[in-house]
Amino acid sequence: MNHAKTNSSKQVQLSGEITKSKPKRPLSAFNLFYRFKRQKVVEALAVRPNAGKDALSSLITAPAGLEYYSPREQEIITPQMLSFLRRETIRKDLKHNLEPKNTKARVHRRDESAINGALSFVELGKWMNFSWKNCDRFAKSVFDELADEGRNRYRLRLQEYNAKVACMNPGEAEAAPRKKLATTKQLPLKKNISAKSLALFPMKGDRSFGGSVTNETAEAMVQLSKPVTNETAE
Repeated sequence: MNHAKTNSSKQVQLSGEITKSKPKRPLSAFNLFYRFKRQKVVEALAVRPNAGKDALSSLITAPAGLEYYSPREQEIITPQMLSFLRRETIRKDLKHNLEPKNTKARVHRRDESAINGALSFVELGKWMNFSWKNCDRFAKSVFDELADEGRNRYRLRLQEYNAKVACMNPGEAEAAPRKKLATTKQLPLKKNISAKSLALFPMKGDRSFGGSVTNETAEAMVQLSKPVTNETAE
């Protein structure tokens, strides 16, 4: 039995499991706002399955955290108490729901009315964007705080993930094969051949000029490149 092969396969399997456990990027303030309002729509449909578009759109555009308070109740409650109630409501609904969900394991739903009621996904997204743009500063500050908490959790989990990867592959960087740099093979130069001759008449095998020259031709060119002396003239 090949123990090395078995250990290698186990290591690959364990490495794959660690890769799957890599934390997903944190949600933004808008993502959390969308999730909060989306939950309100689901709660409303659980009570009134036949709720119309007007009722659902009013729920989405209502001040975050005051969806279940009538305008009369909002006038009676002091501003300080209203801010406290809104903050507690938003944080309570999102306290344990700050991290992104695993969408790969989500079951495809064919009946959209069971999710969004009278609103389609496109309509729901438009109302969410409109409500976020008109959201007051206080509500946005609460969602910003929750987004910061989610980013802090993400950083901690990412550090733990990197530590696991480092333990699995301590010498990954050193063991990684280095890519060989592409080098151009240089042909040996013939003795006594001037650089000028080589530039004008490439040697055999040099295709940079689209042709080749035999050794006999090269020797003849060397003789031509030599300076003329008295001995040569005689």
